[in-house]
Amino acid sequence: PIKRRSKRKVLNLKTMDYAALWKCVDSQWETEVLPALSNFVRVGNLSPSFSGDPVLAIQAANVLKSFVEGAQIPGCVIELLEEKDRTPLLLVTIDGTDGTGKTALAYGHLDKQPHLEGWTLGGPIDPLIKDGKLYGRGGCDDGYSLFAYITAIRALKEQNIPHSRIVITIEACEESGSYDLDFYLTKLADHIGDSVNFVICLDSGCGNYDQLWLTNSLRGIAMGSLTVDLLYQQVHSGDGSGVIPDGMRVFRVLLDRLEDSKTGKILIPEMHVEISDQTINNAKEVAETIGDTIWNEHAILKGVRPTSDSNVELILNRTWRPQLTIIATDHNSLPHLPGGNILRTSTTFSLSVRIPPTCNPQKALKALEETLIKDPPYGAHVSFKDGMACPGWADSSPSGGWLGKSFEKASQAFFKNRSQALGEGGSIPIINDFQSRYKDAVIMVSGIGGPQSNMHAINESLDIPAVKKLTACMASILADYSVAMKA
Repeated sequence: PIKRRSKRKVLNLKTMDYAALWKCVDSQWETEVLPALSNFVRVGNLSPSFSGDPVLAIQAANVLKSFVEGAQIPGCVIELLEEKDRTPLLLVTIDGTDGTGKTALAYGHLDKQPHLEGWTLGGPIDPLIKDGKLYGRGGCDDGYSLFAYITAIRALKEQNIPHSRIVITIEACEESGSYDLDFYLTKLADHIGDSVNFVICLDSGCGNYDQLWLTNSLRGIAMGSLTVDLLYQQVHSGDGSGVIPDGMRVFRVLLDRLEDSKTGKILIPEMHVEISDQTINNAKEVAETIGDTIWNEHAILKGVRPTSDSNVELILNRTWRPQLTIIATDHNSLPHLPGGNILRTSTTFSLSVRIPPTCNPQKALKALEETLIKDPPYGAHVSFKDGMACPGWADSSPSGGWLGKSFEKASQAFFKNRSQALGEGGSIPIINDFQSRYKDAVIMVSGIGGPQSNMHAINESLDIPAVKKLTACMASILADYSVAMKA
């Protein structure tokens, strides 16, 4: 059961000592957070979509729970919620000390992407600290978030800085679509309350590690598996080629309806939106700041060029234009080498189309399916299955109000550099859910997934100096939220 909150203790506003706050955050990360976060990395708790073991999910949650308990924050209640046929949720509630009665809702997730083979620095469950980075699966995406929240709050407590009530929810199926989060938010509606004016998500990225980055948009996604069936049994290619069409040829014809293979432009109108002048100007500002990092941060081979010579166009491609990626195939479609010299019976590929932040995901998915399955070449049997659509998100006031000012102040204080906003190419569908559920809330999306962080890939890493600064910024922003709610 959720324990009743203690009465709020009202403190007077006081000036924050940034040097002392930084010393506190730096010390906690070195002595307490990094060892605990390393223990979290050691748990191989994959997300349910990747056949994750529920026992390991509980184990990972208990690592986080133990860290919060060890922090001994006054007025803190910790609950690990487990429901039948549901993934667990870690709930941390910290009483407010500012007397406003307002709540900040902080979000994170503990489930992880598949381990993958080929790690050269540490391993997915073998954490390694080297050259200022923590390597291991889930450290950056986004196991660090709970540690950042708790460390920021402890830093405020050390200086007796007032803060609002804070509710932290750490879910266990974000990488599988957050299908249990709505259930828990509904179940906890009375506990969370109707005074949420600030929602925080640290599951996003950053353009570099030199300043504080505010995410002002996220792409949506439309995806599914496309199958082309031509034969009821395999045929010798010497006998059947030229007579029976190869499945890959049919597949190429279908993909040509979706994408111009020479330019990469998506040809389905329902997947495009108008790009505003404000968005274009923001892309220009980001390009000026990060330059060629937009493309050379990736593991690109020598001599391979990006899709455009313009960094501005690359940023717009990555944030506000639809883009196709073929992400998987089944073993029957393309057998391991050496393959038999045959015409295959069936060809299946999983298609992922990242769509613009304000694109209607259901309309995009419907148009995708209709485009691919109508009038199949050679009368091939074409099917589209496992369709999934998730919305993007665009901040309605990315630099307005108290949050924009707070971001700039925090960035100058701890990064010694100005803050900046950028669109991210990934998807965090629950941000729209938060916006709908907490209509009066300011939404803050940020994160530490920057250059060479390799989230979802091998050698995932967390930049330690940058995450310390982000944590200190988080403390400053929480304090500013309290001041803003008192105004």
